[in-house]
Amino acid sequence: MVKHKQIIKVIGVDIGGVIIPYLDDKIDKEISKALGLDIVSFNKLWLGNIDELVKGLITEDKFWARIQKITGQDISSARRVLIDHYINNMVINTEFIEFLHSLSQRFKIVAMSNSIKPHSQFNYANKIYAVFDKLYLSDEIGQKKPDKEFFTHVIDSLGIGPEQLLFIDDNTENIESARSLKINTIHFTNNDLAIRQISKFID
Repeated sequence: MVKHKQIIKVIGVDIGGVIIPYLDDKIDKEISKALGLDIVSFNKLWLGNIDELVKGLITEDKFWARIQKITGQDISSARRVLIDHYINNMVINTEFIEFLHSLSQRFKIVAMSNSIKPHSQFNYANKIYAVFDKLYLSDEIGQKKPDKEFFTHVIDSLGIGPEQLLFIDDNTENIESARSLKINTIHFTNNDLAIRQISKFID
């Protein structure tokens, strides 16, 4: 691990699933119910349309207008669920944030996350991004994980090589994509294991 200790300059961290535990499954069920769709039909609809919103290529209003046109359903309840469930069920991983803060004098700490505007706006307002030196949010940079363009954007923006970045994410597809670009990765499952793994790279 000596090689890693010498070259890591930036630690990149996912938000949903690391800093904020995932709520996606529960949200999916509530939104599908609000739209009057079974979960299979909902997943097909959602996955076929969400990318542009996640990349910030369309506004939230245009996204929901499209969903309403496709389903013929009133989308007001579903739209509220997307925001209210996120806010009302949010749990912040304060232990891991404190650990990142302890590293902030030695390394640049950046967020690397898929996001949508209403969620990122809430996070900004509530200082959830405060520990990070720089934010790479999909709705702001026009790229999303696991697309390789997301990771190359981060590397190019930071002016570093892939071997100088340590990326932490709970999603295996995102981890595999980053690893294919020679980025150092840690698959996040819990705080204790992640902290031990990070320490092996940097201590």
